[in-house]
Amino acid sequence: MTVAAYLLALSASALSAAAPDQCEAMSTINVIEVQPGMTRQARAYYQQGWAAAREVAVKRGVIDSYNLLVSQSGVSDEPEIILITNYSDRAQFEASEDRFQAIFKELDLPRPLLIDGLGRDQILGPVEGADDYRSVYSSNGDCGVPGHALGG
Repeated sequence: MTVAAYLLALSASALSAAAPDQCEAMSTINVIEVQPGMTRQARAYYQQGWAAAREVAVKRGVIDSYNLLVSQSGVSDEPEIILITNYSDRAQFEASEDRFQAIFKELDLPRPLLIDGLGRDQILGPVEGADDYRSVYSSNGDCGVPGHALGG
């Protein structure tokens, strides 16, 4: 399934919500721009940290599922990394941050995480002042995330 098809299916699923006061399944979608020529390193960076933590989180019921995708074409010439985390409801979403902190401590990843001797700034670029990270929330109903209600 292509990235565009996946995001379209996810949006269609969210828009088929019942009542706006309900909060069922919820997803976060993060789109990360990659420095030119760093797609392999960016994928490895997120597989070793982000995806490793989510694998543990799925087994513990902290989240429902996750996807780490690489788009075939982004805004620039370089593909983008798309990170999707799926939650069963708002309660699972709200509890996840503290649980992820504990999981990351257990994984005891090296800090800073380096890929081929390169750190985050060389692979993804600086975060502050840069448009290299966008986050989208998708939900069935109004999960109370300001500006992200999909119900009537």
